[in-house]
Amino acid sequence: MRGVVAALALVAFVLTAGPLSARVLGDATVAYSAERVLTVNGQSFPGRIFSIPGHQRHEQSIGGFQQVAIFDLVEAHGYFILPALMSYVDFRISGPIAELSAPDITGAPAGTETVSGVATAKYKVSKRASDGTLIEGMIWLTGAGIPIRAEGTVTDGNGIRTAFAWQLSHIRLGTQDPAMFSAPVGLYRLPETALPGFLGGQGG
Repeated sequence: MRGVVAALALVAFVLTAGPLSARVLGDATVAYSAERVLTVNGQSFPGRIFSIPGHQRHEQSIGGFQQVAIFDLVEAHGYFILPALMSYVDFRISGPIAELSAPDITGAPAGTETVSGVATAKYKVSKRASDGTLIEGMIWLTGAGIPIRAEGTVTDGNGIRTAFAWQLSHIRLGTQDPAMFSAPVGLYRLPETALPGFLGGQGG
């Protein structure tokens, strides 16, 4: 994976790690929706996030095309959907992203801060995967484990550095439709090997 979806997977599985995400790393204990801005190497991608314990759904429009990314945080599995093409790819989250979701990615709280009008605890993120991938930065979590803000860098084993930032706003707690997090119905399923072609030229 690369580009926006890779960055979303990074945030969903890695940056929400910490003592406040009680059951599964990246799994907030409450259902919510929010406006979301993901920035990768200075390029911003606004969108929306919908979340229930165990699952996240991200929606954004890039180059005039709507994109949907659904993540199963428990099974480390995802769907990347292009509704205009009536197609989707399902894929496993593995390699450095899965490895970097260990609980020791964050240390003790580095203080408290109000972000988007919500009280959060601030944590330092620092972890190196076995392939040499290094993630460093900060993450701001609510008491329910919602990752309101994150910023930092990821450096792969070849020394290529990617800067990222993540910000949520207009957070609304409440029940979400479980169907939003299910496998797509009525769309053409492509093999996982098609994912790089779906993402070619998008994002970092």
